[in-house]
Amino acid sequence: MFPVTFRVRLRFRVQKKLNLSDAEYAIDVAGHEVVLSSEAPDRSIRESEWLVMNTRGFAAEESARQYGHALRTALEVSSAATRLGVDAGKDIATSGLGQSIREAILRETGSLIRDNIHGLDVFADDPNTHIVSFQAAGSVLANPDAFLANRHVDRMYAG
Repeated sequence: MFPVTFRVRLRFRVQKKLNLSDAEYAIDVAGHEVVLSSEAPDRSIRESEWLVMNTRGFAAEESARQYGHALRTALEVSSAATRLGVDAGKDIATSGLGQSIREAILRETGSLIRDNIHGLDVFADDPNTHIVSFQAAGSVLANPDAFLANRHVDRMYAG
């Protein structure tokens, strides 16, 4: 059996999308490889306002957590310096499954399902670990009748 290692996952939102056509982009941060990616595996980094930084291989949970906090601080400082606009979250799940459903999936498939955390998440790095993610898009439409019938412009130019 292999020793347990820990993974740092930092999920954040950017106000200005990064112009990277890659699906993943690796950088070195304080001696650790950090892989930046879109939250959705089928999207490039430039197509997503939700991004994830993953770093693996920590021998202890506490050292992974310390590194994660430092990584978040570096992200926020870099964002402020470049005026990127980053929301690094409060380490709260934005989507997830109930415990009984996660247990059933584990029994039936062997997959460990984790909530999708907006912010820092540190956990044992198991290849059977998957992050649940739900996405939806919507739009609000305005009734055009009042807008198109508005005669304020006519009144401004009349007499």
